[in-house]
Amino acid sequence: MRVAVVTGGAGAIGSAVVERLTAEGWIVHAPTHRQMDLQFPHSLDRFARAVERLDALIHCAAIHGPIGPLTDPADWPPVFQTVVFGPLHLTRVLLPKLSPTGAIIFLSGGGAVGPRPRFSAYACAKAAVVRLASQFAAEYPTLKVNAVAPGVVKSRLHHSTLAAHDAAGSEYADALRVMAGTHPKQVPPTMAARCIAWLVSDPAAPTGRLIAAPFDPWQDWQHGVPVPPLPAYSLGRLLPSPG
Repeated sequence: MRVAVVTGGAGAIGSAVVERLTAEGWIVHAPTHRQMDLQFPHSLDRFARAVERLDALIHCAAIHGPIGPLTDPADWPPVFQTVVFGPLHLTRVLLPKLSPTGAIIFLSGGGAVGPRPRFSAYACAKAAVVRLASQFAAEYPTLKVNAVAPGVVKSRLHHSTLAAHDAAGSEYADALRVMAGTHPKQVPPTMAARCIAWLVSDPAAPTGRLIAAPFDPWQDWQHGVPVPPLPAYSLGRLLPSPG
């Protein structure tokens, strides 16, 4: 049976991924915060030692970090450790356990391909994750390594936005709509979960790309429609062909 590790498995997207892969017959390990803390490399090493083999590693854990106008960089390390450095360390220590044709997924998010005012630490960390995925894809060409943007999904991250209130700017009102289920662009976490399940299961899936689950035609690609070439000077975002 195929084996996956999913970080952030208790969150909205992580739990949807766990449920989807389990339904498809995967053995899924979703470590709790007590079992593995992305802030501490020794905790990641200890978890990795307990993993015997692996077919997919899916990074879903995230925090917003400081919220407000161009926040103090002294407050940035926790979000970068959770979103970038922790996943990088965990991926490196699990690589010897990962199948040579296995898959790695990083979650992209708001700010990865454009500015996100008042969420500078989170936006910069997510941009770094997209490049990190493409780096792994280039250096390990037999693996499938991608970043997935889940879209506007109701999650615990919105609690930090609401707690920030005025510091979050216009996103405070957006978070209220998301929590109420009335945001016009809101999508269920199962959409990203379906996309991720395809990327880690299909040998013909692309690699080194950023795929927006709500917007890119990945369901067409599942059925043989060619994946468009990667645009030059991009962060890997796949744009549908015009017309």
